[in-house]
Amino acid sequence: MRKTFLFLILLIPTLYAQDIGLTYNETTNVYDLYNEYNHFYVNASSGFQITNVIDEYWSQNYICINVYDELGTHEKCENEMEFFWVSDTDNEFYSQLVGGSIFEIENYSFMFSITYFLYKNESEIKITPSLINTGPDVNLSISWKVDDIKIGNTYGDDYFSYINNDSVITYPLNNLTLNLNNSEMQESIYYLNEQTSGDWISTRWNYSNSNLSLYTEENNTVIYLNLNKESLLYGEEISTDIWWLDAICGWSCDLNAPLSHVSIQEGELFDLNLSVSWLGTCTSTGSFIKTRFNNGTWNYMSTSGTNLFSVGDEVRFVPDVLI
Repeated sequence: MRKTFLFLILLIPTLYAQDIGLTYNETTNVYDLYNEYNHFYVNASSGFQITNVIDEYWSQNYICINVYDELGTHEKCENEMEFFWVSDTDNEFYSQLVGGSIFEIENYSFMFSITYFLYKNESEIKITPSLINTGPDVNLSISWKVDDIKIGNTYGDDYFSYINNDSVITYPLNNLTLNLNNSEMQESIYYLNEQTSGDWISTRWNYSNSNLSLYTEENNTVIYLNLNKESLLYGEEISTDIWWLDAICGWSCDLNAPLSHVSIQEGELFDLNLSVSWLGTCTSTGSFIKTRFNNGTWNYMSTSGTNLFSVGDEVRFVPDVLI
């Protein structure tokens, strides 16, 4: 008889319920893209900065272009470029913000754009960096650089996690040196989290020829998501989609369930009871439970008679892991 091992149950922070739209604060130069689940604030004057908590940026983010020639490596990041911005929303299905720049690195010229796209029914924001070579042919790569990491707006107690072989691999973000290629990551996603508060950021992408590199710089770990491209011909384009989210509130819970790593036989029933305490301005609307089984089989179920949801949403078991 097949056995399934339950080793993780986690409550994901709640999501707000709002309409879809976009606003702009001229004083702070910050765009607010929002939908029925979330707010995403984009600071257009301080590099590529984004947050779910206004005025709290839990990391510094940069899109960097690296050119390789016989003279070495030449890097330029988007905080060194001049951007023009165009925003658009239909107030029904989507909100969109596009930034564009024309620049040169040494004798190579490029057109660069970054697009933030938020759908009505999505909790993550999709970010699409795109680079067009306007001449001549060049060898290059694009990197998403993350530094000054302070999850929950405080330094320390921060961790980096990814998934491999159906296991969650976690490292503390202090004096960390790590290089990961596609074969070492079961899914193209990583998490940054603070274990004390439960605050976290997730980043996932869909570019196959990529790798992650982490190293410590001035007592803070720097993360590079490298999109590798050996050659970009004149007129050719390189781009990817990146989905990003950080937690917008805190939570705590008490769990009454089988202990971790216990054997549950196929078809066996067991009781699962959760008592949840929300911190800050959270409500339970839109929340869900994640669980993972070590044999890679995902079970989906709904429940009744629970006090977890204020509007009668189903409890959903979904195939993602965050610790």
